[in-house]
Amino acid sequence: MFEYKYDDLMNPTLKAIKELGGSASNDEIIEKIIEILSLSEEEIEDIHKGSTTKLEYRAAWARTYLNRAI
Repeated sequence: MFEYKYDDLMNPTLKAIKELGGSASNDEIIEKIIEILSLSEEEIEDIHKGSTTKLEYRAAWARTYLNRAI
């Protein structure tokens, strides 16, 4: 089960973007977050709604709040 909240993903998102050279697609950021947090398949595939995973949904909110902070 995916236990991270959106605010738990803010630092890993920033770290992912930095490691990816300062710019990246959403998919690249997700892949790097998975690597940084060493997420299990169960965590990665935990569904939020429809076909959207909790990771994708919460990472999107983390990116939104980070964008607003800039």
